[in-house]
Amino acid sequence: MKKLLFAIFSLFLVLPITNAQTDNLKTLIKTVKPKAEKLIRIPRNEDDKPLSTIQAEPSMIRTEGTELQQTYYDWQSNDGARTWTHVWNNGKVDFAFTTAADASFTSRGTGIVTYNSNTGQWSAIGGRVENEKTGFGSIAQYGANGLVVAAHTATDCRVYVTNNRDAISTGSMTVTSVLDNTYEPCWANVMTSGANRNIIHVIATASSTSNPILDGVTDPLIYFRSMDGGQTWDKQNVILPFLTAEYGIHWNSNCAYWMETTENNRLTLIVNNAWSDGMAIYSDDNGETWNRKVFYSHPNIMGVDTADW
Repeated sequence: MKKLLFAIFSLFLVLPITNAQTDNLKTLIKTVKPKAEKLIRIPRNEDDKPLSTIQAEPSMIRTEGTELQQTYYDWQSNDGARTWTHVWNNGKVDFAFTTAADASFTSRGTGIVTYNSNTGQWSAIGGRVENEKTGFGSIAQYGANGLVVAAHTATDCRVYVTNNRDAISTGSMTVTSVLDNTYEPCWANVMTSGANRNIIHVIATASSTSNPILDGVTDPLIYFRSMDGGQTWDKQNVILPFLTAEYGIHWNSNCAYWMETTENNRLTLIVNNAWSDGMAIYSDDNGETWNRKVFYSHPNIMGVDTADW
């Protein structure tokens, strides 16, 4: 590729740009027309070395040779996108994941590693941030420099809040509140809104089979809202508009995640799975009213046999 580029560059150096030569070049281009079946595939590099040995390394790739944090828990995504990342205004990026320091997962919880774009440095909490065993934690900004984590335990779904993200250490976050357990919420996704980023919103899967919310809907999604930092919840077990049986017969938290927005009072929930329209469900008043935009129209929502997917 380097030789090819050098040859092309040399051609323009030795040809003075005159009208006659320009016309000759145009004629040459028109005359010599490559045929698609004879096009030559250009090698990635001239000596066939692996591409990784010659390309520039992005600044976020770690080269120290050591791991930031090891986890035995390998079922990270639970089959879907989640709200696991937050970009701070100071150039830091938090990445959350499910961590466990032992093969029995007794220490399972939310691990966080941080990248500082100002220095190119990585750092890690070193263990789960909660002081108890949890699973599939989701994170969001809280306040100016705080963090909120929503995760489920073996029996319920809990919310953990700190006002100082920089003071988080292993096991430092204690539970702020427990979500109403009527429908056994799990696999939570959390987001905040408001001018001070202190209104907490959680969407979770209603996993209860003994007390279903929606007739004919598998794994319905339920919504919770707290206006006071998780102390109380003025909205609980709410089925959002466009998430009823009219719009889909199968939901779960693996197909829904919050999209962080810059508008203070806006919330946007992205829903995309095999059993519904692909859509953005959004609110411009901190979760009071909701609208939607469809980016994929499902051909036959009610006729889908989920056993085939």
